[in-house]
Amino acid sequence: MCARLVGQGIDAGLLTKPFHQQRTPAGSSSGEYFISSNLFWTVANFRQFTAEIRLLVQYMRRHYDYVGLIGLSSGGFQAGLASDCEDVDFLFPVMTGCALGSVTWYGLLTRHIRRALERRGVTESDLNKVWSITDQAVLGQHCRAKFRKQYISLYDRVVPTEYQLKLWEVYGKPDRFLLKSSHSSFYFSRAEIIDDIARYVRHCIGK
Repeated sequence: MCARLVGQGIDAGLLTKPFHQQRTPAGSSSGEYFISSNLFWTVANFRQFTAEIRLLVQYMRRHYDYVGLIGLSSGGFQAGLASDCEDVDFLFPVMTGCALGSVTWYGLLTRHIRRALERRGVTESDLNKVWSITDQAVLGQHCRAKFRKQYISLYDRVVPTEYQLKLWEVYGKPDRFLLKSSHSSFYFSRAEIIDDIARYVRHCIGK
C-alpha cells in the first residue's frame, strides 16, 4: 500500500506498533502484548505508539508541505490520538472505530481477551471506562486534522461496523467510503483505497 502511494507521488512510511509484526518479541505472537487483558499495560502501549507517531509527524513537518496519517484497523486508534495532539493535513481512518472496550468485547479476534476479563469480573462497561483515556469516543472531538475521509468495512466482525460508524459520527460525519468487505477481505480493496486516497489528497491541495 505504501509503495502504491509512492508510485502516485505521495511519500509514505510504514509504522509498526510495539510488540507487533517486526517488533514481536521472540516466543510470542504478533500483537499479543499490545492489546491484552492487562488493562493498564495496554494503555501504556497506546501511549508509547502515539508518542512515536507524534514524533514522526513533528519531523515530517520540517520536510513536507503536507502531512497525513492513515490509520488501518487498530492502528487507527493511535493515529486518531496523534491527530488530537498534532496538526495534520489529512487523516484517513480505515476499518477502525471507537468505543474500544466494546470493540474488544465483540471483536472476532479479541474474544480471548473478553474471556480473560470476565474471569476477573471485568465488564464491557468497566473496560470502556478504563480505556476511555485512549478512546476517540471521548477524545475525537479534539481531532486537529484539516481533511478527513473514513473507510468503513460494512461486514466487519473484527472491528464491528457499528463502532466504525460511531467513530464517523464522532468525527462530524466526514467524507466516507463504504467498503463491501469484511476485515479480511479488505485485502482485495487495497489498491482501490490507496487510489482513492491519492485522488482525495490531490483534490484537497488543488493538484
